[in-house]
Amino acid sequence: MSPATTFGSRPDALKIRAPWAVQPPLPTQGVVRVRPMPFEAPVSYIQRLADIYRLGPAQLLDGLGIDHSGTAGTAPATELHLNAPALQHVAAWAGIGPAHLDHALGHGEKAPSHHWPQHTGHAPKAQWRPTDPALRAVHACTCCIRSHSHGTTATAWAYLPEHQRLCPRHLQASSDHRLAGPLNIHGLPELTRAHQQHQRLRRRQDAPNAYTWATSITTRWYDHQRHLAPRWTRRLEQLAAANEGLLQGNKNASEMLLTRSLITYPETITLARALARVPARGLPHTQHARFLQHLAHALGLPRLAPPPSDLLSIRLTPR
Repeated sequence: MSPATTFGSRPDALKIRAPWAVQPPLPTQGVVRVRPMPFEAPVSYIQRLADIYRLGPAQLLDGLGIDHSGTAGTAPATELHLNAPALQHVAAWAGIGPAHLDHALGHGEKAPSHHWPQHTGHAPKAQWRPTDPALRAVHACTCCIRSHSHGTTATAWAYLPEHQRLCPRHLQASSDHRLAGPLNIHGLPELTRAHQQHQRLRRRQDAPNAYTWATSITTRWYDHQRHLAPRWTRRLEQLAAANEGLLQGNKNASEMLLTRSLITYPETITLARALARVPARGLPHTQHARFLQHLAHALGLPRLAPPPSDLLSIRLTPR
């Protein structure tokens, strides 16, 4: 009888399957149960899983019976895309439910899909692909990953959403994929307060649009040294002093660029909270002065008078 023949509970329930439709057997569970970090990059998880058994990622995939193509690489420059059978094989070996593993891996706001939709067969397959620099994962909190992995590693890459890039418990924050690790933010309590405010802001329906506008506005102010430059300069100096090895030794970009999103974070959240109350069509001109006065007070400025070309003025202008 063909190995593709299966039997039901009754003799007359004989069913014939084509050989290509047979699901390859899943591997047995490994010695160690490895949980994924929330939003973890698939390539990061596979690397952690392989490291436990002192294997390379490609060797692990071979051992799990997963055919892989492309040039093997590491996070964040390379991502690993798995089809559904491959994900099931990894989950079985790691001792994790496939649905739980799929939910945990790489589902951040900017994460590229970790699935490989081009392949619809039953054979487990994976593909290595380079990742767009704008979409690359960042370091997760080293203390969290050390605890999560029971001390086996302190390194993991994740597609963390903007509101989860700061760990208030361990006072670490991720700002750029080019850094060798998360930044120490001890001595900057305003960042933790902004993180708390960000969680509350997300409850508003218009929060994503307000946050996008606020980020664009503060980024423009930061790049052109406007309004809050002295405050941001002091904050940069504090971060640089607390992270000398990560910032001053980095050759990929300047300290100002690597820390921009973190330095402007408190003011970005303050601005986003104010803009969340502005109608999508803008404000009547008669209300501009009052809004700017309120915003200046919230930002700790004596006054705020952006020119017409400023993104804040453009957002407030009636449409």
